[in-house]
Amino acid sequence: MLFTTYRPGVAGGAARMAAVSLFAACLLISACVAPGDAGLADSDADLRSARVNDSLRQSVSPGALRSFEFDVPIGGALDVTALAADGAVAHLSSVRSPDGRMWNAQNPRRAPFSTEDASEPFGEGFRIRSAQVGSWQIVVGVVRPDELAQLTREREARSAVENLALLIYVLSGAGSGADDALGNWLRSAFPSLDGAARAAELLVRINQGGSDGDDGSDGGDDNSNQNGGDNGNSNGNSNGNTNGGNSNGGGNGNSNSGGNGNSNSGGGNSNSGPAPTQVRLSAIARSGDPVPGQPATAKFTHFGNPLLDNDGRIAFWAKYSGGNGDGGLFYWDGTELVAIVSDDPASRGSVPGSDGNAFFGDVNVRFDSGAPGITWGRDGRLLFLSPVQSPFPIGVFRYRVGDGDLLRVADMRQLATFFTDALPNTFSAELFAPAISDAGIAAFATRYTFIREGPEFVSGRTGVFTSNGVSLTTVADNQLSPAGRVPDQPATATFDVLDSRISMSREGVLLFQSTYRRGNGNRGVYLLANGEIVRVLDNATGRSFPGVPIGAQVNGVNNPFDAIAVGEGARIAVDTTLTVNGQTRSAVLLWNGQRWRELTSLGGQPSTDLLSGVDDSGQVLFLADGRPHLARGSSNQDLTTVVAGALLGGRVRWSEAAGGLNNRGRGLLRYQRTEADGTTVISDGLAFWSGERMLVAADPSVDNVLREFNRVFTVTRPEQNRVGRSGVINDRDEFVFRAATTGADVTPDTNDDIQAIFLGTAFSQFAVE
Repeated sequence: MLFTTYRPGVAGGAARMAAVSLFAACLLISACVAPGDAGLADSDADLRSARVNDSLRQSVSPGALRSFEFDVPIGGALDVTALAADGAVAHLSSVRSPDGRMWNAQNPRRAPFSTEDASEPFGEGFRIRSAQVGSWQIVVGVVRPDELAQLTREREARSAVENLALLIYVLSGAGSGADDALGNWLRSAFPSLDGAARAAELLVRINQGGSDGDDGSDGGDDNSNQNGGDNGNSNGNSNGNTNGGNSNGGGNGNSNSGGNGNSNSGGGNSNSGPAPTQVRLSAIARSGDPVPGQPATAKFTHFGNPLLDNDGRIAFWAKYSGGNGDGGLFYWDGTELVAIVSDDPASRGSVPGSDGNAFFGDVNVRFDSGAPGITWGRDGRLLFLSPVQSPFPIGVFRYRVGDGDLLRVADMRQLATFFTDALPNTFSAELFAPAISDAGIAAFATRYTFIREGPEFVSGRTGVFTSNGVSLTTVADNQLSPAGRVPDQPATATFDVLDSRISMSREGVLLFQSTYRRGNGNRGVYLLANGEIVRVLDNATGRSFPGVPIGAQVNGVNNPFDAIAVGEGARIAVDTTLTVNGQTRSAVLLWNGQRWRELTSLGGQPSTDLLSGVDDSGQVLFLADGRPHLARGSSNQDLTTVVAGALLGGRVRWSEAAGGLNNRGRGLLRYQRTEADGTTVISDGLAFWSGERMLVAADPSVDNVLREFNRVFTVTRPEQNRVGRSGVINDRDEFVFRAATTGADVTPDTNDDIQAIFLGTAFSQFAVE
């Protein structure tokens, strides 16, 4: 390909301020929640660059942005790669195409889901391609993720005054190595400051014709097998850190349809060792065991469903008797159980953000769970809902493993301040579905009631909010969101009922669903990234979505979307229905970054249920024709073709309730053993997909370890399977579940119930442990 001109430059003031402001915003949050990666200001705007063949090298400081213009002649094409060296990562800040379209990280709505252009992760940077001729402008920056992560930890240990001084220093434009009194003092307080601001070499390269086959980056026909395992995880992670979830129309589909799809055809075994052949179970806690932090007389009675993080920690709610209070939140650190909070009345004053009389409780844990919501974030951060014994009886809180720090993320008192027309002491709310990004931004759904002047009883209103640990922000709410906020609807349209099931990726992309009024259709799925709401799907008539059959109606007018999930790079899965030519069928749709794909069985039967979240390479588990499948790349795999012998005897009915998937292409699935009639249940069970075969993971009817139990429970929502962070299975091939039996009286929630929390580990008998 030929370029008539190639012009580097410094990005304009608005773009530069956006880069600096991003880091400054993280500093404001850091007193309470760890921020994500962002750039530091560059004190030197000089272009220290060297043009080598068809590439340009520049020394760029984090926070600075560089602008490049390319004139693509008729017969040519745009194909540019940006890479950073020495531990830094290049990120795409904005793109202006020859037809005037503009995409930038602060305005992802400009990146439509249908586009002929493609950007994709590429090593420590990205690659952008297009056949459109004319003048292109691309703005690029660099970040240092490792150094910024260390700076984050240092900021958490410093006072608010020191953090404020650091914020002022960054906004002033000071950079690495600046010799001044404030800078020298800050470097003693924050040793990683210079490292985070240190310049890195940025390489911007024009890829000439034939480079696809040479550099092995595209996962195409020649290199799909070679690069499938190598590029899968790095692509997901680099895109998450650098693009912040805004590459909705970018090239995730391209990168996954080749390398990533093939890397997991054997369950991710190309880079993860031998496929597991066996499963080992260990009881973490059971009815009758002593309760940590309580007198010796205290014994566990009931448990909520457990959740596992990627480092093997297990969190769960539990009830107990014979102690102070009767319920609490606990976690397993790999060696012992640790108490986080309890409803002991003697713990008054333990609730952060509340008065000195408040304490946690009353905890509700039933035989079939129903415990308050929990989810793991990065680095041992646990987000949880909890009832509170105070005038404001519910809140979202963050617990940090290591130092035991507790933080109020949101509570009913904060929510009440949004509703200025509510009469005093009339506002009441429920909170649901806590979620947290790697940057420490939390999200939750709420349903609330209050009384306003009249009197007027306002009941059952709903909303979705985010929190940075200090203040709340409205995402969408049927009282607070003005008309015109619903994307791609008339200016009269307003959000109505927001669903309590939300999904958030590690990079902070939030997915939610809502009904709306006074628009075309009445329900949609929406994505929030960097403060902008983008329509993903809705049931408006006359819509056309890439990959969906022309003329198809997505979802029914009166029905919610059954499940939604978002992974890295804004890869999305939606459990819905499609109506084509008057015929309605169940469907699971998977967005790969460029187009939707309807998932089907190998025989073409439509999918009926989404069974997992979305992994870093865009894979999901789904049910079709009554059997679990793995969607990988552009193909689907029936997971029941090779099963363990214990699954062959009797009749097995695979559950439509969700299991979980990890980033090695391995999954946990639920089933029931039934009598010959196919309806009378003998026992519950869990199966582990190893990447090569289905193993029995937990089944009371065949496993002596579980012989005293007759039920097996796990978290059942795809929204709660945040792959690589929180769920029922992690990337170490560990999984968790709760086993239970009702005892002799065959009645749940009575004293003779027996329950236990189990940790399972899948391993290969051929691997050295």
